Amino acid sequence: MKNRQIISQLLAMLDRNNPDLLFIVLNFLKKLSIFGENKTEMKDCGIIDKLNRFIPCNNQLLLQIALRLLFNLSFDIEIRQQINEAGMIPKLVEVLKAPGFRALILKLLYHLSQEDKLKATFTYTECIPLVYQLIIHCPESIVGKELVALAVNLTTNSRNAEIIAQDD
Repeated sequence: MKNRQIISQLLAMLDRNNPDLLFIVLNFLKKLSIFGENKTEMKDCGIIDKLNRFIPCNNQLLLQIALRLLFNLSFDIEIRQQINEAGMIPKLVEVLKAPGFRALILKLLYHLSQEDKLKATFTYTECIPLVYQLIIHCPESIVGKELVALAVNLTTNSRNAEIIAQDD
């Protein structure tokens, strides 16, 4: 597949507007993203800029598969930096408000919050109050581990800790 430049061809198709084609392409890219060499090629071809248009989008299926692909890619440090540089963190925080995407978004935000340089970005979003409210109003007797891990990571930044301490 690498010899045939399939990834660059698939990325070129992400500029199209046909939802069925976009779903198939995103799904195929998601499956390819679990291999390191494919992930590296996607990173080099600017996949984050291509995915930025899908977060958020009106098509729930496209949003879901784009988030799953982004999650697979978020294990790479350089891709996490690209996500921040593309301004996706505030967009992801907005999607966090939708209960249907919450579990996946929490995992993705947790990955992003592992980088000390990115933690300050969360200060300027609604993420900290949202995380606080999700913990306080959790319907389960045990709060989910991704939510707690995200909160812990965010509070290692002094400004984020101050914001959580101020919430009532």
